[in-house]
Amino acid sequence: MKTLQDYFLAEWTKLKKEKMEEGRKERMKEGMKIVVLNMARNKVNIEEIKKYTGIEEEEIQEIVSNM
Repeated sequence: MKTLQDYFLAEWTKLKKEKMEEGRKERMKEGMKIVVLNMARNKVNIEEIKKYTGIEEEEIQEIVSNM
């Protein structure tokens, strides 16, 4: 039989794992923005940026417009 402490520990572990995954995804997204910006600064066309990053054209344009 699980105790209340076991339950809270399991829930805390689950939440911690979820938050870590969210943080990892956010860091990946920020890293891709840097890649897009570097490619744009080096005059790489949007189709090439899209091909190599997998990011849609609209998002690329949004990232580049905020440079």
